[in-house]
Amino acid sequence: MDQKQYWAGDQNKYQYHSVEKFAESFHTSYLPLLVEGKLCRSNNTGKNKEVKVNASRGISRWNIFKACFSREVLLVKRNSPFHIFKIIQITVMALVISTLFLRTKMSDDSVGDANKYMGALYIALVIVNYNGITEIAMTVKRLPTFYKQRELLALPGWGLFCSVFLLSTPISLDETGLWTGLTYYVNGYAPSPIRFIQHFLVLFAMHLPLSV
Repeated sequence: MDQKQYWAGDQNKYQYHSVEKFAESFHTSYLPLLVEGKLCRSNNTGKNKEVKVNASRGISRWNIFKACFSREVLLVKRNSPFHIFKIIQITVMALVISTLFLRTKMSDDSVGDANKYMGALYIALVIVNYNGITEIAMTVKRLPTFYKQRELLALPGWGLFCSVFLLSTPISLDETGLWTGLTYYVNGYAPSPIRFIQHFLVLFAMHLPLSV
């Protein structure tokens, strides 16, 4: 009987509806059909998980990997301007650092020379790490989609991780290869190919986890 006090429209258009009329309107709508068809029940979570697991087992691991990999390839193509910008950025920074530490025959018999080497190494680590940290924001932004697909489609985590890892590896190789090739010999490091490879692998090992 107190419905009228909640009516915000015209008082002349107010009509009282009894509880029986509400129940009759509910039973004549489509909502009871959904309840009777067990489409809205969410209590049987164990059975739903079993159905999802059985459905995922019906798909081979290779097909799951191909689906995840094709999606990651599509995302890389969509974000290609971002990756091109990163390559241009690290190339420009490598050229700037090369002119800053332009000492192809740097001596190594004093503390001052050691400080120069440490400064060049520190800048290399900071720039390579900073260039890889930009991928973390994109990864965090994709986490809700990943969890949703894992819960609704029973998508295994290894399928997404393997595809991301395989596509991030060549990108990290390109970026660290550009930096090492443009700065190593110009900065006056040891002219040994083994030292060059070691320097490259260290930067690559630091950049790859941030990209993934």
